Order: sequence, then structure tokens, then C-alpha cells
Amino acid sequence: MTSLEQAFDFSTDLPQGWELNLIWTALDRDLILVSPHADKEARAESIPIEAALTVIRHGLALGKDLTRLGGRQIGINFEGKIAGNRRIRIKVGWLDGYTVVTVHRIV
Repeated sequence: MTSLEQAFDFSTDLPQGWELNLIWTALDRDLILVSPHADKEARAESIPIEAALTVIRHGLALGKDLTRLGGRQIGINFEGKIAGNRRIRIKVGWLDGYTVVTVHRIV
């Protein structure tokens, strides 16, 4: 993967199997970066990055944002539970490689 267009299918907002497989392969190879924004938000919510990465692997791929409207990043949204029975959402986007662009707790 060398570009956003290769990483995501822009014809649908439903996560595709091949997109998830590429993200999981990057995860297995420790190639997913964590943006400074995601790191800051995770720390503010006391969410360990390791827990967020586990949600990418074992959580639900809920949908895909295909535009940058409202300041959103393009990418796939994952949701799952972590310790303390907390639900979190993670978005994996593309910034010179697969990148966790945001992490937050769902209230």
C-alpha cells in the first residue's frame, strides 16, 4: 500500500473484507502508526493503546468515513469493549501508512 486510494474502497461506506485484511496484516506486522491526536485522546481517556489495537483486531468494523467533512478523517471505524466494561471507538485511516487517527470512549 502506498496511497489512500489503494487502502480504501471509495465506492461504498461499508468496510470491505480486503480492506480489513490489509489493516489486520499491517497490525500483525506492527506497521500501524498512532497519530499524536489519537495518542493524546487515548491518554485523556486512560485507554491503553494496546487495548485500542486489540479492538481493531477483535471489535466490530462499523463503517467507513469517505470524506473529510466536519474535520473527519477518512477511514474505517472500529468499536469494542476494553477493561472496565468501557466501549471505545477507533478510526484507522491513512497518513503515509495505516494510522490510528482517533481513539475515544463511547458514553
